Amino acid sequence: MPQLDSVTFFTQYFWLFFFFMVLYTELYYSVLPKLARIIKVRKKQHSIGTLKTVDFNSEKLKISPVINSILESKNQLQQILKTSSAWSSSVVIQASSNDFLDSNKSYLVNLAKNNLLQNAIIFDLTLISSNNKLGNSTAKEKFYNYKTMQKLFA
Repeated sequence: MPQLDSVTFFTQYFWLFFFFMVLYTELYYSVLPKLARIIKVRKKQHSIGTLKTVDFNSEKLKISPVINSILESKNQLQQILKTSSAWSSSVVIQASSNDFLDSNKSYLVNLAKNNLLQNAIIFDLTLISSNNKLGNSTAKEKFYNYKTMQKLFA
């Protein structure tokens, strides 16, 4: 076996030493300084992060009275909104029941008349169209229907 040949021991030791030295110098001059910089930056970021946390807590303590006053004013505004909404609803109901009662009644009566008139016209048109289809409609019947409508909704 050539690995165990004593003549080649020296060359095997030489190349082993040579590659370990190349590996060592590569690690020492390029990899380890990069790792050291990364570790240093991380330590600095960590210390700044903890300082920012401390600053955040102190800012939170400074701002907490402002936040509390804002929440209190929000609650007061909500209460005012509820009371004013209830008041405005009661005023509208009272005004609608007392002041605008006559106008509301006349509005509803006119609305009902218009609705009845529209329904009667539609009914009359269906009668006229059905009579025209059958050929039984006369001018006298049309005139009678027209006068009946005028009496109902005059």
